[in-house]
Amino acid sequence: MNKIHTIFSNQQANKIRVNHEQAHCKLRAQAKINLSLKILGKRPDNYHQLHSIMQTLALHDIVELTLKPLNSTAETNISLISNNCNLSCGMENIAYRSAKLFLEHFHLKANLTISLIKNISLAAGLAGGSANGAAVLRGLANLYNNPQSRLFFQPISSASQNNSQSTSDVIDSTHLLQNKSRNQNPIISQAKLLEIAGKIGADVSFCLHRGTALCEGIGEIISPLDSFSERPVLIYNPPETILTANAFNALNAHPLTRLKLANRETLNNYNQIISTGLKSMNKYFSNDFTSTILYKHPHLQDICHAFCQTGSQFVRFTGSGPTIFAIYDSYTERDQALQLLEESDFPGKFTATYTKDAWD
Repeated sequence: MNKIHTIFSNQQANKIRVNHEQAHCKLRAQAKINLSLKILGKRPDNYHQLHSIMQTLALHDIVELTLKPLNSTAETNISLISNNCNLSCGMENIAYRSAKLFLEHFHLKANLTISLIKNISLAAGLAGGSANGAAVLRGLANLYNNPQSRLFFQPISSASQNNSQSTSDVIDSTHLLQNKSRNQNPIISQAKLLEIAGKIGADVSFCLHRGTALCEGIGEIISPLDSFSERPVLIYNPPETILTANAFNALNAHPLTRLKLANRETLNNYNQIISTGLKSMNKYFSNDFTSTILYKHPHLQDICHAFCQTGSQFVRFTGSGPTIFAIYDSYTERDQALQLLEESDFPGKFTATYTKDAWD
């Protein structure tokens, strides 16, 4: 068994460095947990309607973006490297797809290298891939919004774009580039990034937003909640992996008959539950994947029980599993729990971290 504590970067993240050879920025891509996860039904488009309270963690990957000069006649070049040899570095990777969609959306081309330092476990329900994708969107927007690093992007005409892009996207992008030609400062806003994020993956929108929030739709409808930051968390990653698609299929969800989004009263109720404490959260918050996870992996019940025995009043699976997390009332309790669990024979990895709003 391995113990891994949250890795923090001593170097300032989100700072842009520019010289004549390249533009560079580094960002933290935060993991998330689901404090609550309900599947309301299967939509006509075959996606599932979600109703989930999500929370970002201090645990994070490091995403570095490097832009180098691109000849005006050259095509976009995106390369991705990682410290994790099990990570796909092509179109299957959300970070890669996020960069590609960003450039296409704004009619830009670039010579881009994405470097991922992975601390978040893969296929674990912690949204590591989505967090990387969101960080790429933020980083590219920051680089474009900076007048010096913007020079490493090359505009391309809308005529050469894929005809599948909507007219509104073409108009918005054209206007953006027109502003540039007038020596104004075009700004790619958070709202525009959220629009792109919704096209990439279910958790990318929340990972762009970060903090504490209720996520609905397929995850793209975000309602902020009161902060649940700085709460001690212990994470357990078992050796098993669960594919999200398989987990949803196992639910056999009923067709969604009507769509009703949360109102202000619902959000206020959630804020009240969270502010009351872990005992209240344990009573009202649940994960609809729990029964299917335990049916296929019954031994994980022993881990849940062990967490409860260490004093945590809130133990849950995150996402579709198999990762389990426990929230504690104090860092002392969490660290004592980690020490006890390290002495157990559970295979897998324990990670000590805490809930945290956006790093930067």
